[in-house]
This record gives sequence, structure tokens and C-alpha cells, in this order.
Amino acid sequence: MAADGLWRRILARVREASWALDANDGIIGIAGILQGFASAGAGDRLLIFAASPAPWPVR
Repeated sequence: MAADGLWRRILARVREASWALDANDGIIGIAGILQGFASAGAGDRLLIFAASPAPWPVR
């Protein structure tokens, strides 16, 4: 019985870690796109507009 509880905790932690890695990949990807726009000379308004949909993942 104790092993069953331990296994559930391990699986829960793995699920949390995989979600965090996915979120981190999205954040890094968006930051790279914005850096590219900024280095190409985009203005502040365009960068804000380009970053605004970032918090809402597409499903």
C-alpha cells in the first residue's frame, strides 16, 4: 500500500514537470520571435501587439 501512494506522488510530480517544460518552451519561443522583431527595428506598439496573444495557448 505504501508503494502505491509513493507511485502516485511520483506520477503527479512528473505531470507537473512536463507541464512546466511545455510552458517554458512557449515562453522562450515567443521571446525569440519578439527579439527578432525588435532587432529588425519594430516599434514598441508592434512588439506589444505581437506579444499580447502569448498568454492564451492555441488548442
